[in-house]
Amino acid sequence: MSTETEIAVRECMRCHHRWVPRQMRPPRQCPECHSPYWQMPRQYTKRGRPTKVVKIGTDYQPKRHRTWGRWRLNKRPPYPTLEFPIMRGNIYEIDLRRCNTPRSRELWLKQMSTKRYITSADLGDLERAFIDLMSQGEIPVGSNK
Repeated sequence: MSTETEIAVRECMRCHHRWVPRQMRPPRQCPECHSPYWQMPRQYTKRGRPTKVVKIGTDYQPKRHRTWGRWRLNKRPPYPTLEFPIMRGNIYEIDLRRCNTPRSRELWLKQMSTKRYITSADLGDLERAFIDLMSQGEIPVGSNK
């Protein structure tokens, strides 16, 4: 008797996000870009159509947002932030310039633990995001005050 199971991986044809669905029925929308047309390729207008097709190698990886659970890194100006979707399109932002000491990161974790919409898994993801961003130099490391 074989214990192997086959898992169907879905891919959005708009943003190229891949995921494993929780249910057998097709999802209503892409979990990344929220497009209900995730099974159809994007159609360009005449004005927005790419002028030429460029072949890329097999090792090409499309740019994706860096995420840790529901936390997402936003590098857009004026300053980099970690974003957390709350509800109804609202976003909670943490300014990474204010997370440069271990004490400030500890205070952010403590403050986020008081929020109703933050789970213990979200706190673990935030701590992991801080560690990853520090190791890659995204968070400016300050003194240990």
